[in-house]
Amino acid sequence: MTILLPSGLLAMGPGLNELRTTIRRLMDEHRMVLVNLSEVTNIDSTGIGILVEAQAHALSTGSPMRICSLSPPMAFQISRLCLNKILPIFENESAAMAEWT
Repeated sequence: MTILLPSGLLAMGPGLNELRTTIRRLMDEHRMVLVNLSEVTNIDSTGIGILVEAQAHALSTGSPMRICSLSPPMAFQISRLCLNKILPIFENESAAMAEWT
């Protein structure tokens, strides 16, 4: 399993493209990917789109992905868009990793 810990603003730009590339590469290697958002201060629609795209890629490659440690505003944004039904979101790393053991 690989834990990714992006930080700062998760929005359109080079950092987001790097995150997308890293997630895809790990999934193509059939690794389990946990994206810990505890260090992310804000997320825009492009950042949310990257997470949805990553989940679609996870389903197509059979490489599981989990997301954890969303701030309350991020959790609200995702639930408001009903994406919590398709994104595997966990309260923290321990909860997400327990599902894999």
